Amino acid sequence: MAEPEMMPEPAGGTRDDRVVPFQIEGAHVRGRLVRMGPAIDRALSGHGYPAPVSRLLGEALLVATLIGSGLKLRNRFTVQAQGQGAVSLLVADYRAGGEVRGYAGFDADAVAAAGPDADPFALLGGGFLAMTIDQGPDTEPYQGIVPIEGGSLAAAATRYFDQSEQIVTSMRLAVAEAFDRRTAEGAHWRGGGIMLQRLGKGGEEAKKALDTEEAAEDWARAGILLSSVEDVEMIDPDLTPATLLYRLFHEDGVRVFEESGVAFGCTCSAEKVANVLRLHGQEDLKDMVEEGEIRATCQFCSALYRFDPADFLDDREAGA
Repeated sequence: MAEPEMMPEPAGGTRDDRVVPFQIEGAHVRGRLVRMGPAIDRALSGHGYPAPVSRLLGEALLVATLIGSGLKLRNRFTVQAQGQGAVSLLVADYRAGGEVRGYAGFDADAVAAAGPDADPFALLGGGFLAMTIDQGPDTEPYQGIVPIEGGSLAAAATRYFDQSEQIVTSMRLAVAEAFDRRTAEGAHWRGGGIMLQRLGKGGEEAKKALDTEEAAEDWARAGILLSSVEDVEMIDPDLTPATLLYRLFHEDGVRVFEESGVAFGCTCSAEKVANVLRLHGQEDLKDMVEEGEIRATCQFCSALYRFDPADFLDDREAGA
């Protein structure tokens, strides 16, 4: 049995906002673990969403990070859910380099009626989940679409792999507000996720290796171990990712690989917002004028941009 490799602690001792790829030795199973602290807190807390909406969007951000960080990505990977219930839209972006951002659209009255302890996934009420790989200009985006079903966002996301990639996948997610015992600060949003996949696409010999009773047992065992992890372990700032992986898979041996970072980041700018405003007609722009200026707020980062109406309205409208 292979001895597990333990990952050294990074400089500064940080345990948050990291993606850790790993492999369960001898079991034909690979995976990624993501632990998010300040990045997910910044993405969620700036909007003042109700708690169930924040948890749901947090899960979407974890899904986008778990999948996007494993791609040879040149631009952006997006998870988008179009719901039919109280939450009508979720958008979570993971960009090359590890920046994430997210946005949720919802019916405030319907969410309030469901209560603060509502099942976040139930708020979607069905619909579809789209995964989009955008490699930038002069490329065609690749998109896979699956129904929103299975009882959780993780289950819906793994169905994407079953249908679009034909890779057997299992995923575990946890998002919650928690106190960091190392500081005197209040509660902040934290998130953690683990994704397991059966190794594949390695030629005929690799396929034969997977089509054995032993390989099936290895996969079943990995899934059982994954299901045993507690939410608090997934988000605990005092539990390093390496320790959590060792705790779960030490009997089989777990090998970890070079980690990558995650950070909140938004691509909005005054120039981009102005270009969007110029797509509106003169009447719409006139309706946007408040107290002598046009204001626009970024849906992702809540940045407020202020513009002089004269920059968008023709001379006659601007002087009205």
